[in-house]
Amino acid sequence: MLRVALIWPYGYNPGSGMPLSLAYLKSNLGLAAQTCDVRFFDCALHNIRPEDEALQVFLSDFKPHIVGVTAWARESVYALDILKRAKQLDPAVTTLIGGYHATCYADKIMDSCGEVDFLFRGEGERAFPQFLEQFQCSSPDYAGIKGLVFRNSSGECITNEMEYINDLDSIAWPDYDAMDIEGYFKFGYRNMSYHRRNIPLIATRGCPYRCEFCSAPLSIGKRIRKHSVDYLKEQIRHLYYDRNIRWFNFIDDNFTNDVEFAKQLCREIINMNLKGAGFGTPSGVRMKKDAGELWQLMKRAGWKFLVIAPESGSQSVLDSMKKDVKIDTVPGIISDIQKAGLRVMGFMMVGYPGETTKDLEQTVTFIKKSGIDFVSMHNFQPIPGTPVYDELVARGEIEEGILPQKYGHGERPYTPRELQSVNFQLLFVKIYLHFLLFRPTMFVTLVRGANLYHIFRSFIQNIIVGTARTLKRVFQKPAASQ
Repeated sequence: MLRVALIWPYGYNPGSGMPLSLAYLKSNLGLAAQTCDVRFFDCALHNIRPEDEALQVFLSDFKPHIVGVTAWARESVYALDILKRAKQLDPAVTTLIGGYHATCYADKIMDSCGEVDFLFRGEGERAFPQFLEQFQCSSPDYAGIKGLVFRNSSGECITNEMEYINDLDSIAWPDYDAMDIEGYFKFGYRNMSYHRRNIPLIATRGCPYRCEFCSAPLSIGKRIRKHSVDYLKEQIRHLYYDRNIRWFNFIDDNFTNDVEFAKQLCREIINMNLKGAGFGTPSGVRMKKDAGELWQLMKRAGWKFLVIAPESGSQSVLDSMKKDVKIDTVPGIISDIQKAGLRVMGFMMVGYPGETTKDLEQTVTFIKKSGIDFVSMHNFQPIPGTPVYDELVARGEIEEGILPQKYGHGERPYTPRELQSVNFQLLFVKIYLHFLLFRPTMFVTLVRGANLYHIFRSFIQNIIVGTARTLKRVFQKPAASQ
């Protein structure tokens, strides 16, 4: 029996993210399930760092032939360290990495990380079981596995063409038991939900937009593919009746891109009459004009609020991002959503390349005057492989290999020249205080209902860090003038 360890690395926040990608791999093994013993090990949920004894004990006891990890850019340090330590424990083990970071930064990873034997780009539900089947052959042939990157017998790196799965309904539901949803509920997983028993769902894959800071089109393709409404209905019905789930989060970025599809699904959800059930789209929805009927159907289906992503109040910055949003249309869309009885939360990003103090002032003005109910403030973080990342590296403004930090905290790998003196932590605090003072009912309702604890954690951290930096500047001024 081939022993395969799939490891969710330390670094992910168990309060807002589950190992959904690994659960999809586990449930889509096909014939490989008959010859493989695939086990999960969740370092994030159990707070286990790569150097901790618990991971070594798991690997020593299980003795896997294959160790696989997945990671976004920020968690890639821990993921790669896991593979390195697995190799140290057993030099014969075969190591795999997949996920957004591996897809967007494949060449650099394979060139610099000898601990990686195979890398998967893009979707792995088809490629992973094909790999396992070939791995068990006396003369494996990896050339036909879409998205696989590997070294041949001469040490040359081979990069297979990527392929996206067109028929999403051919993909089995994720293995909810393998990813221990009960353990996540006990930990306090919420991800902007109004109910403790909530689960992430994926209705669509792909992103046709061209935002230069985003890695989604690179990882899941530009063409949007959708599950059928019947597929999603059955999945929701199973989770509601068999697993007692009461909140369903569609975490894909383009749930409302096809307005008619979203309307149809909402109508079916309404007809299902799932008492006490609620729905959310925490990754945001596309801001659509004249979509009043859609917002009304989402309200009737169980949505309490919608998340949108204006990103900036400056049209100049939006144009630089290639966001394809006209900022003067956004207040009207916010109003339309609110007329349907939904609250509106917005994602805002500051510190984008080329942003000026005037742009920043326009963003603050937009936040205060747009009518939005709440915002989640984020620092711009350059993501490896994205167009803006490559441009910053080419201009010598960041070093190749630099990784993003947490969006809502004070760490900033990059700050545009004109904003070097801006105290972003205190700026965030002032914006959050604005909502607390001028929209207290909406502030408390949205935050309490959505359980946005990470915002409050960032809020407190911003107060501490921002105050400390301000005091440091004050006490350093006399010394600097001497």
